[in-house]
Amino acid sequence: MESSEVMKKVFSEVSREITLLSEEDIKKLARKDYSISVRIVRSRPPAPLGEELSMDEKKTLVADLEKAETRKDGIQILEDSLSTRKETEALARFLDVPVLRQDKIASIREKIIEATIGARLRSQAIQGKKGS
Repeated sequence: MESSEVMKKVFSEVSREITLLSEEDIKKLARKDYSISVRIVRSRPPAPLGEELSMDEKKTLVADLEKAETRKDGIQILEDSLSTRKETEALARFLDVPVLRQDKIASIREKIIEATIGARLRSQAIQGKKGS
């Protein structure tokens, strides 16, 4: 990129940010004890559309989990089907599984497994059936 293009982009960004300042911030700039600082940060591109799971995909995934024999099989199904944290969270919400912001993707998967396969296996163990 040419330096004139870079400067054009810089001024455009600065101008945009100044228009976002609140009335209070603008009043602060009139005082001598305030100044403007500039920092360069990497902006993330918007998430691609369609990353969210469809209702059919969620239902199919739940059906696959219900067919799984062990927790390990269930984890494998989730790892193969859900590549992002966002998709995993969407499935958890669909199943009414509580997810905390600090939960890692592995933790969310474990919660999903416990809500689906784990509950069934515990029930079977209590009833004395195979599968525990």
